[in-house]
Amino acid sequence: MSLTSRTSSLLRNLFRKDRVERDLDLEVRGYVEMLEADKVTAGMGRAEAHREAVLESGGLEQVKEQVREVRIGNLLENLWQDLRHGCRTLARNPGFTAVAVVSLALGIGGNSAMFSIVNGVLLQPLPYPAPERLIRVTGYYPKGALEVLRQDSRTMDIAGYQPGSEMNLTGQGEALRLEGATVSANFFSILGAQAGIGRTFEVGEDVPGRDRLAILSHALWQKKFGADPAIVGRMLAIDGVNREVVGVMPAGFGFPSFEEQLWVPLRMDSREAEDFWGKGFMPALGRLRPGANIAQAQNELRPLIARAITRFSYPMARTWNADAAVLSLQEDLVHDVRRKLILLLCAMGFVLLIACANVASLLLSRSVARAKEIALRVSLGASRLAIARIRGSAGDFKRAYFRTCSGADRIPRESGGIDQNGRPTIERWGGSSAAQFAGGVRGGSNRCIIGGRGPLDQESVAADASESGVSTGADSYGEDLSQSVSLQRASRVRGVL
Repeated sequence: MSLTSRTSSLLRNLFRKDRVERDLDLEVRGYVEMLEADKVTAGMGRAEAHREAVLESGGLEQVKEQVREVRIGNLLENLWQDLRHGCRTLARNPGFTAVAVVSLALGIGGNSAMFSIVNGVLLQPLPYPAPERLIRVTGYYPKGALEVLRQDSRTMDIAGYQPGSEMNLTGQGEALRLEGATVSANFFSILGAQAGIGRTFEVGEDVPGRDRLAILSHALWQKKFGADPAIVGRMLAIDGVNREVVGVMPAGFGFPSFEEQLWVPLRMDSREAEDFWGKGFMPALGRLRPGANIAQAQNELRPLIARAITRFSYPMARTWNADAAVLSLQEDLVHDVRRKLILLLCAMGFVLLIACANVASLLLSRSVARAKEIALRVSLGASRLAIARIRGSAGDFKRAYFRTCSGADRIPRESGGIDQNGRPTIERWGGSSAAQFAGGVRGGSNRCIIGGRGPLDQESVAADASESGVSTGADSYGEDLSQSVSLQRASRVRGVL
């Protein structure tokens, strides 16, 4: 069948259902009437001929149902029916619905929130080019020691920064107290960060005479200067020093933290020995040079520190920064919170597990209350698939959780673990529950169990029907009609598709 024909059949089956059903009824009845006429011609009484024709065809409604099951669009129709049934069921049980929804919302919502945090903090790489090559040199270093590391290292490029510096912005209306950072001129180039407007600092712009520059954060640029694109080149008075704005960082940039509102260059003046060697101890970050790795940088670090110790303008202990190490920058940023976040994520996982167990218990209790309904549907000829869809509909939440209660259906009787009543033993049920629950979460239950029983065989259906007061066969005619289904004969009327 071509794609056009299949599409046409789908649309007809979905939107012209009444006409399709009339055509099907006429086709099936016409076939039964033909069989009846042949039997009357053969000398059989009309009533007996009609009965035999119905039995031979497999039953009018049975054949119609078989045709509907293979009809194009049947899956969508069944899905729509299941959704409506689920909504009606939930509306009839507002207490159950509220408890189930709240339990799942707390479990799923908490897990989603925690995973979003873990994903953003632990799993996602830093938003810089080649983030795996960014490093952090532990310890704190004055400007002079930082200069030694920067000039003498062969495996890494080093930059220093002093976060959390409070600065006063004046001459632009109301004075502002800002939080900023002083950084070495190669700070942005080592990170690989580019300015959203203008440029970042260039090499040499942290020496006296070239250091009167500033870079604004995106938030400060919008809040204080109204996102004026002409801000680049303007002079701002920062702590009484006129500085030229050379750039504005993009909105997503925030290093050392998103609290920083502007960045100014360090003043690297070796002539001021006290400031160069005795003040402003700061952390250092860097980027591995091509071909270098962290192990090589670590081996190089100790000799570099020893060399810096000899250049201090005053005696420095030989053990200064003796435990310094080269770490991945991302690892250094998250090492304080990694274990806490993982523990919180595991805790939220247990919360979700408890919520699932609670909902599964509610569903198990409801399954007992619905025994009469299921027995009635089975006695009327509902298939196992139809029962599974009803009990596993999205509206009832059974696709995800009820399978935990169906362990006996997966246990072969010849394998042991089934008692004389067809129920699993405690040991066997416990061993299969975890696997059944996991499978139910993935795809929902494909087979339906009443209160932990085995398959819906004739004995269990009869027992449920007996308990519910429903007859499984009112007379021999109905029994013969339900057992004499002929797929070969039914296939002759599928041409209405």
